[in-house]
Amino acid sequence: MASFGALFREQRHLFGVCPNPQCREMSRLLNIRISYRAKYVRDWFDKVQDEVVVWEEKLGELNERRTEIRAKSIERARRVFLPKRLKSVSPLFEKPKVQPEDIKLISHPVDFVAFDGLVTSGNLRRIVLLESKASGRLRNEIQASIVDAVEHQKYDWYTLRVDESGKITRE
Repeated sequence: MASFGALFREQRHLFGVCPNPQCREMSRLLNIRISYRAKYVRDWFDKVQDEVVVWEEKLGELNERRTEIRAKSIERARRVFLPKRLKSVSPLFEKPKVQPEDIKLISHPVDFVAFDGLVTSGNLRRIVLLESKASGRLRNEIQASIVDAVEHQKYDWYTLRVDESGKITRE
């Protein structure tokens, strides 16, 4: 039985050329249907191969549908469920009318920074610092100093570059 398996595997490496002068197509000997001047009669293996092709096509269609459904679900979650969930978790986001996709967590010295419009429309309208009401004297002082810096325009913009060796340069 092992020799039959080896013979079957080796047939994959045997090729032939169609003797018909109009055809002259090259194919594996394993795939050639030999007949003796009679019409080729399809057998059970041909039918199985046809079924495999049909099922592969159906599987491809199902995979396409799955991809479409997954993309729609992600879009719906981003558009509907994420904003609702975020607003239920923190009422902090309701007043400034900022979309959840535009909000980034900083945590300290302010909780969040929102780049209003950047993700949702591609056009930055404003930068909003979001902070829940502070508890504790030190936290209140930090918030007050941030408010003062923003109101009196005591801020700068720097671009820092980190190269492959880890060296940081300011532009």
